[in-house]
Amino acid sequence: MRLLLNQLLDDDRGQDLVEYTLLLAFVLFTVLGIAWSMGGSIAGVTSTTNSNLVSANTAS
Repeated sequence: MRLLLNQLLDDDRGQDLVEYTLLLAFVLFTVLGIAWSMGGSIAGVTSTTNSNLVSANTAS
C-alpha cells in the first residue's frame, strides 16, 4: 500500500494538461470579466449610433 501511495505521489503525468486547463480558465474568466464590464459602454455606443443614423435618415 505504501508503494502504491508513493507511486501516485511521484507520478506527474497529466500535470501539463492541468496547468494548461488552469491557464485557459484564467484567460477565459479575464475575457468574460472585461466583456461584462464593457457591456454598458458598448450598449451606449450602439444606442447613440442608432439614434444618429435615424436622425440622419429622417433629415434626408
